[in-house]
Amino acid sequence: MAAAESAVAVVVGTVLAAVATGLTAATQHASLAQLVAAAPTVVPWPQLLATIALCALVTVATASVATGRATHRRAAEAVGVRE
Repeated sequence: MAAAESAVAVVVGTVLAAVATGLTAATQHASLAQLVAAAPTVVPWPQLLATIALCALVTVATASVATGRATHRRAAEAVGVRE
């Protein structure tokens, strides 16, 4: 369950970052187009996708390990019930 929640957090963060980056790139492109006749916009897709994949891997692994450690005890110990 923690891995799924972490994956959702990565997807939401990636989408929000993509929107912010897209708006920034569009603004910069419009500004540069006024100064220079041809201002191409280049997106380094392989590096971008590798960064997203690495963030997802680190997030899911960290959340899974933390959840595993937190729930490693017996159920009775976790709720504070003495046997």
